[in-house]
Parts: sequence; structure tokens; C-alpha cells
Amino acid sequence: MIEPDRLAAAALRLSASDPIYVGYWLDRYTARGKLAPAALAARLGVTPAKLPALALCRAPAAEETFVADVEALCAFSGADFVALANLLKQEQSLAVWASPTPAPASNPSAAAGWHVAAHDADQPPPRPEGDGDDNGGGDAHARRVD
Repeated sequence: MIEPDRLAAAALRLSASDPIYVGYWLDRYTARGKLAPAALAARLGVTPAKLPALALCRAPAAEETFVADVEALCAFSGADFVALANLLKQEQSLAVWASPTPAPASNPSAAAGWHVAAHDADQPPPRPEGDGDDNGGGDAHARRVD
């Protein structure tokens, strides 16, 4: 007969290798925070004995069903909804940010690692003096209309 501790360790180890399982995301989280399984279980509000069963569940994949999927996981395992939902969203988001994605054709500079950001300012940018337009400089979008 297999010892329960060895079976639990095997379930955690096997589920950690595939993002389809909750265990994959739990493993990423514990690896970054250097948490022991008992500490993770406490953070999620479950007993350490429930952790392997939770790890073997399918992870929520679709945004449209995320809340319902996490509710089902919590009903099954007894995990705290907010703690589990936050952990899964955090780790899934970090995985997306860490993965290289091809640049869309409309933004080839993204392939080179360039990012474009918008900037909201209270004041318009300074206008160059004497640029030849009759209102003292600037472009048509920065003109004051009275």
C-alpha cells in the first residue's frame, strides 16, 4: 500500500508539470514565495491533506467562467474564494507577461521590445516658438479655441 504522504507528494509533483491543473499554478506560487505546502494550505484556508486533491483539479481557463470555476474549486476543497482566485489570477497573469509574444503587424516595434504608453498631462506640452503658424506655435490639436 502506498503511504498517504507519498501519494500526496506524487499528486503535487505530477500536477505541477501541466498548466491545465491547479497544481501547476500552486507550484509557481510556492516557488516564487518559497512556501512549504503547509504554509500554502494555510494561506488558502484548507488542510494540508486537501491540497493534493485541489492540485489535481482543472484550472480555470476561460475568463467568462473563471468565477464559477473558482467557486466550484472552493466548494470541493473548502479553499477561501478570494485567496484562491487571487493566487490563480496573479500566477496566470505573470505567466502571460513572462511569455514572449509575436508583435502584431500593426506594431512592429513591439517585436524589438518597445512599448508605447499614453501620458495624460494637466498641461499641454510646450510649443516651439516661431514655428510659422499664426497662433504662436503648436499643432492644430493644441490650439485654444475661444
